Amino acid sequence: MAFELDDVDEVWEDGWSLLAFGRLQVVTDPDELAEARRLPPRPWAAGDTPYHLRMDIESLSGRRIT
Repeated sequence: MAFELDDVDEVWEDGWSLLAFGRLQVVTDPDELAEARRLPPRPWAAGDTPYHLRMDIESLSGRRIT
């Protein structure tokens, strides 16, 4: 899986970009699942969230845009 995060400040005309590649796994360990449910972020959409996923990052890159 690939996961990308970006941020841009239009006033200062700079920002950053982060790209992670890795494998997704469904969290099944009871202790890890309890920890995942305690921590943010929270889903935006209402309703049940029966699955929690963990991304084991194999490659991470990023850059600052100025």
